[in-house]
This record gives sequence, structure tokens and C-alpha cells, in this order.
Amino acid sequence: MKIKIIRKLNPHEKYACTPKDIRNIFGNENVSIDFGLKRNFEFEKPSFRKYKKPHIEGTVITSASFYGSEKVDYRDYTALILFYAIKDIRYSEECRKVFVENYLPLMYEWYQKMMKNSSITSLSRL
Repeated sequence: MKIKIIRKLNPHEKYACTPKDIRNIFGNENVSIDFGLKRNFEFEKPSFRKYKKPHIEGTVITSASFYGSEKVDYRDYTALILFYAIKDIRYSEECRKVFVENYLPLMYEWYQKMMKNSSITSLSRL
């Protein structure tokens, strides 16, 4: 596991969880965790086909990508999980607790499911 804190937070911001929360759930799995790689979530526009973005309401606080059970191209990790900064007024301590207790374990289950499916060799997103 590799955890990077790329962007320090402004005084009025926080992340959905802490690096310690991630370590408690994912242990020594082969994942890369980046806090603040991007300021906020944006859909990537594929260049090979007509693109229509799904409609999402609310604030995206994290995203996950799975690259396959073996090293692919330049990637040393099988999955990448990104966390985006959230304004304090939009994310209470209760929300953080719910995320850590409910959604981080779901992300881990998704990761385990992807790892067990040997036919997955391309990008899959949560």
C-alpha cells in the first residue's frame, strides 16, 4: 500500500477519512491511495467514442479505479483510490463516521471482488 497526501487542506476543508482509517480497512493490499491528487472529481472523457457523462447529484468525496490483478503498463498497484477535499460545513463528524464504518468496508469488498475475478484485465471504476 502506498498513501500520498498531495495537497494540504485549507483550514475549512477535510477529507472523508484519514490515512489511518484506510490502513485499518485495507491493511497491506496492493493499492495506491492519494489524498488531493485533484482538487475535485471530474469524469475523464474517453477519446475513442461518443461521450455522455452520467448525472451525479451531490459532492463526490472519493473515487476508485481497478487496473487488474497483475501489473499493467506503468502501474505498480492494482487499484487507485482518490480522495477529494470537502468543505467542513458540508461534511460533519457524523458523516465521516458513517463513511469509515460503512463505505470504506464496501470499497474493500469491491476491491476483493475485483481481485478474485481473474477475467478482469481492464479498468473498472467504483
